Amino acid sequence: MAVLGIGGTLDDFVATMVRESEPGTLCRYNSGETQVLGALVARATGRSVADYMREKLCEPLGMAEPGYWIVDPAGTELSFAGLNLTARDFVRLGELYRNGGVWQGRQIVPADWVRDSVTVAASHLGPGRPLVGGHHFGLGYGYQWWIPAGDRGEFSAIGVYNQFVYVDPASNTTIVKLSANRGYGTSSEESTNREGRPRIVRNAICLHEEDYGVLWKHTDLFNGMTPPAPAPAPAPAPAPVPAPVPASVPAQHSARITRIAMRAERAERQEATESRP
Repeated sequence: MAVLGIGGTLDDFVATMVRESEPGTLCRYNSGETQVLGALVARATGRSVADYMREKLCEPLGMAEPGYWIVDPAGTELSFAGLNLTARDFVRLGELYRNGGVWQGRQIVPADWVRDSVTVAASHLGPGRPLVGGHHFGLGYGYQWWIPAGDRGEFSAIGVYNQFVYVDPASNTTIVKLSANRGYGTSSEESTNREGRPRIVRNAICLHEEDYGVLWKHTDLFNGMTPPAPAPAPAPAPAPVPAPVPASVPAQHSARITRIAMRAERAERQEATESRP
C-alpha cells in the first residue's frame, strides 16, 4: 500500500460533505460519494476494504499478482481511486460481470446484483444525464459502471485518465486499457476524452467470432483462463455445434492478430504524444 499525504484522513473529509440535491433527482459524479460507499463496507464488515476484497474477489478469482491500494495516513483505502492491479487481473473482474457473477462455474457475485449494477434504473441516470465536472456526460450510470446508450448491454469502468475495463457480453468481449490519456476530462469533446475507443478496439478484434476464439486461445494475456464459448451461427433448429477453435493458429489469423497488435501499439504511441504538455 502507498500512503497519500493529504494532511488528514478521508473519513474526516467525508464528514464535511454537504448534500447538494435530493436523492433520486440528480446524478453528479462525485468521488466523495464512492468514498462513502467504501466506508460503509468497512463499517458493515468490521474489516478494511482491501481485506474484504481479498476474500470475496481476489482469492475466488485467482488473481495472479499482488494488488495495491493507495491509503490515507490512517490506512483507509481510497475507494474512489488508487486500486492498482495488472491488466490480467482487471480482466478477471470484467469477465466476472460478463458472465453474470459466475467464475469457473461458481457464483461469486449474485446474478441479480450484477444485472442491477449494469442497468440504468432511473431517468436521471440515463446516458447524457450524469454531470461530470461542469458538463453532461454521454454515458449512463449504474452501480459504479458507466452504461452506453442503446440496448446492446455493454458497460465500462472508467478511470480518471481514460483507463477502462470495457465489457460487451454480446460479443463475448472484455477489454482492459491501463495507459493514460492526460487530456481526459479536460473538456466535453470526444476528441479529448476518446470514450469511443473501447468500441473501436472491440470491432477490430471481433471481426468474426472465430477470430476472437483464436485470439483468446493463442495470446498469453489470458493464460490459464477459460475462453468464452463461441456463439452458434443462426440456423434452423437444431442449431449446429460450433466448430472448435483449431489447435494451431492459421496463417491468416496470425497475420490478423499481428495487424491488430500493431494498430493498438500505434494508437497508444499517438495518444502518449498528443497527451504531452
